[in-house]
Amino acid sequence: MNLEKTGKFIAKLRKEQNMTQEELAERIGVNAKTISKWETGINLPDSVLLFNLSKELKVSVQDLLNGEKIKKEKSKKSFINNINSYIFKTKKKFIILILLIIFILIFLFSTIYTFSNYNKNSIYNINFSNNLYQINGYIIFSPQKQFVIIPNFNYIGENISTSDEPIIKSFSVSLENNNGETYFSNELDLSENMQFISKVLNEYKIDYNVENSMSLLNKNNLKDLYLVIIYMDKNDKSFKSKFKVKIDEEFTNNKLIY
Repeated sequence: MNLEKTGKFIAKLRKEQNMTQEELAERIGVNAKTISKWETGINLPDSVLLFNLSKELKVSVQDLLNGEKIKKEKSKKSFINNINSYIFKTKKKFIILILLIIFILIFLFSTIYTFSNYNKNSIYNINFSNNLYQINGYIIFSPQKQFVIIPNFNYIGENISTSDEPIIKSFSVSLENNNGETYFSNELDLSENMQFISKVLNEYKIDYNVENSMSLLNKNNLKDLYLVIIYMDKNDKSFKSKFKVKIDEEFTNNKLIY
């Protein structure tokens, strides 16, 4: 089926009946621009309009699809060929439209997902070391939760493995700012099984998470973080240490392309 040939045929039949594009358009219920597109071969009418058009132009549908009046002996074969061609082109346009819609939806979903999560996921290293403690861990921010993970918490005092090493019955760690506001706190009760502090800390792991809405900790106050360690020895004597910890950014999803 030749769209340009069919278009010229429609224009020829219209003119033979002394109709303007506007008059033909009014008779079949479309606008003149649509008639113009048909006559220039840009597209074809759908099946219902094709039938109405053939009635107004006093030709068969197969004549319109063929772009000329055809003889009766050829009409059946030509009609089938043109209908098949018309169906194929209609399906092709439909498939292209569906694929375009799917592509647009995927693009919109990806864009919304990217910007809704942009700069929302971050990982920061926690590092601290002095003559008593060595600490390595992470603070992780996500849109739903935040995590404080300290898998390496070691006591390295020079009295380790000696009789002077503290034997403790309780131990607590908290993360605070310089004003004493507590972001998280973790406690360990050893009153029934007192141990050397080095052994306790070698086995001590912090894996703490909270909903963001419940915590004061955020990316803006990471420069003012202090680790507070309190322990009570076997003689019920309490010891408290407060250290400023170093926070380094390891990852944040603030790039559109990695």
